[in-house]
Amino acid sequence: MSNGQDEPRFVIYDRTRNLYWRANRCGYSAFMHDAGRYTRAECDEITSGWDGDREFTIYPAPAVVSDKLIIEIVSAAMRDAWNDICADSGHRPRDLYRRGNKTFFEPSTWAELTGLMVATALVKAGFQKEQA
Repeated sequence: MSNGQDEPRFVIYDRTRNLYWRANRCGYSAFMHDAGRYTRAECDEITSGWDGDREFTIYPAPAVVSDKLIIEIVSAAMRDAWNDICADSGHRPRDLYRRGNKTFFEPSTWAELTGLMVATALVKAGFQKEQA
């Protein structure tokens, strides 16, 4: 029997109030990141019995990620993308360039490859990629 820890979590959006339910059924928030995370059974219990005077939408809860993990993923992707571009071309990425004594950054090959590598790492970490 599951203890509920591994069950998918959801957030409850009260469309009548235009607010999300907070954790432990204590109050409301205009922001999804402040919303409580509930099991499907808890959502059904909370949203039933309102006799039609309230309208709710239940959304899958967004995954929670730490700053440390984001920094690790982005740092590794930047390093790997830089190394891949330099190994292939023998030059630094064209995203960085100099004019006189100033260095500029204009997103191009390095930024795009870094973004793709970050997206791949996030999927490997268990995040779902948005379907276009």
